[in-house]
Amino acid sequence: MSETNVTLHKFSSINGVRLHYVEKGEPYQDPLLFIHGLGAYSYTWRKNLGPLSRQFHVIALDLKGFGFSDKPREQGYSLSSHTELVRSFIDNLGVAPVNIAGNSMGGEIALRLAGRYPDRVNKLVLIAPSCFITRLPYHAYALRYLPYKRFIRTWLRHKYLNSRRLFEAVKNAFYDRKRISEQEIKNFLLPVFLDGFDEAFIRVVREFDFGRDKHLYQKIKHPSLIIAGEKDHVIPLSHLERLCRELANSKIIRMRETGHFPHEERHEQVNQLISDFIGK
Repeated sequence: MSETNVTLHKFSSINGVRLHYVEKGEPYQDPLLFIHGLGAYSYTWRKNLGPLSRQFHVIALDLKGFGFSDKPREQGYSLSSHTELVRSFIDNLGVAPVNIAGNSMGGEIALRLAGRYPDRVNKLVLIAPSCFITRLPYHAYALRYLPYKRFIRTWLRHKYLNSRRLFEAVKNAFYDRKRISEQEIKNFLLPVFLDGFDEAFIRVVREFDFGRDKHLYQKIKHPSLIIAGEKDHVIPLSHLERLCRELANSKIIRMRETGHFPHEERHEQVNQLISDFIGK
């Protein structure tokens, strides 16, 4: 299959929320769903979708509140809520059991789906999943208790969601900062400046429930590939080694001189790993 096949941008309405997703490949191919991490969106998979669409029916979802999906102000931004929404999205598309590749927060959502709804999942590719993160950075705890007022959103924009700070945050997630261009960072951050993102970000912090389903990991039997960047400053390598021990049918690949986004920084190698793992 040629990499020039059309990439489709679509929307699916789930429980009144319009979810944006990117689709590429043929429907008769094995489905492969990509789930991004906190603050990212489907753009993070730009170096994976084309090559892997030769072999799989690839779908890259923008989670509620991120990318070009709806950003309602109501509650529903916990990982548990995201998991339920993604389950409904899978059911709506009729692609279960689906292979799932998830990065960071998206990897933890994939684990929750496998633990709660094993019949919806085929194989897991877990790229630096958050898995055992249970606490927010100290400075983020203030957002859980401050009143939800306009001046708080203004402060959030000034303090954490300003261009300079975000540019550095994205670059620092790479071991080799030259592997992402300034234009790519601008594209990566584009949805952050859309209306409603700051409210969605605050909701995620206020409803923080990372690590709550870790008791399910030992029950997950799905074939699982864990990809770890040895220079990842977001997810400790020890967490991923522990996850490999707890998942009954898993293996771990450690990538040298690689940060939190192996699928971007080492995309050719990651694409081959996914192709070999899911395709066999």
